[in-house]
Amino acid sequence: MFRFSTIRCLSNGTFISPHIRARFSSKSAPLLGVKILAMHDSAIAHLVLKTLKDFGAEIIDASPAVCGKIIDDESQIQRNILVNMCRKTDLLIEGFPAGTLQRNELQLDHFIQNNSTMVTARFTDNLYSSVQGKLYSYRSALELTAHLRALSTVALSSIFMALYDAQRSGHGTVIDIDAQYLSQHLPHLCDRGGSFRRFYKTSDGKWLFVGADDQNSVALLFKKLNLSIDNDASNEQISTALADNLQKQPQNFWEDQLAVYELGWFDEWASKTALTVSTSQYTFPFVSNVFDSWWSTLKTDASNLS
Repeated sequence: MFRFSTIRCLSNGTFISPHIRARFSSKSAPLLGVKILAMHDSAIAHLVLKTLKDFGAEIIDASPAVCGKIIDDESQIQRNILVNMCRKTDLLIEGFPAGTLQRNELQLDHFIQNNSTMVTARFTDNLYSSVQGKLYSYRSALELTAHLRALSTVALSSIFMALYDAQRSGHGTVIDIDAQYLSQHLPHLCDRGGSFRRFYKTSDGKWLFVGADDQNSVALLFKKLNLSIDNDASNEQISTALADNLQKQPQNFWEDQLAVYELGWFDEWASKTALTVSTSQYTFPFVSNVFDSWWSTLKTDASNLS
C-alpha cells in the first residue's frame, strides 16, 4: 500500500519525508511558538509529545514523579500553579489513569475556564505490560508497537486539526484518546504501578468489584479498611489481603463502608470496560449484580457443555 523508499524514521518511530526534515533545519517548523503543558504517565502520550517537539512545539513535560508531587498536595496554592500554567498554554496533554485529577479535586473546567482557546488531549491507554513498560529495569516506558504508532497517528491528526480550529474560531477542543484491551480485567497485566480490578466474595455470598489504577488509590483503600500493605506489594498480595478482609462482612456493609469510592471518575472508568452494561443501573465500583448474572449464565453454559 505504501512505498517507503523516500521515507525516514525519527527516533520516536514516526515516519516523515526528507523535505519536512529539511524544513525543520531552517527553524521554520509548523508548530514553532506553540506551548504545550504535559502531565502524563502514558506511553502513547510520550510518543505524541516527541513528535510534537520534532514539529517545533515548546513542551513543558512534567515527569510522573514531579507531577504526582503537585497533584497529591492538598494545598490550593499548588493547584493554582497548574491552573496558572494553563493560562498561556496552547495545548494541555493529560495522560494519567482515569480519575487521577478528579480524585485530587482538579476538574478539567479548572484548566480551561481562563483559557478558552486551549486544546486539551486526554490519553487513557493501557496497551503495554509492565515487562515492556515503566517498571522495566533499564529503559524507558516507550515500546514502539503497531498500536502505539496507529493511535499516536490518530492523536496527532486530531491535535493538529484542533489547534487549527482554535486559532480560527477562538474556541478550544477536548480530545479523548482511548485504547483499552477488552479483556484487560482478566490478566491484570496493564502497567499502572499496582493496578488491579477483581471480584471479591462477601460473607453473604455476594460479590464486590474493586478496582484501582495507581498506588495512591491502593493506599487510600487499605487505609479505609485499616489494613497495612507494603509499598512494593504485588497485585496478588494486594488481592489476597482484600479477599481475606472483604469476606468477613456482607455486601451492604462494604457498600456503606467504602462510599468514599462512589465518585464520578469511576463511572468514566467503568464505561470503558467490557464488564459493565450501563452506568445508570449499578453503583461503582460495586457491580455485583452484573457479576452474579454473568456467573450464573457461565455456570449454566458450562453444565450444558458437559
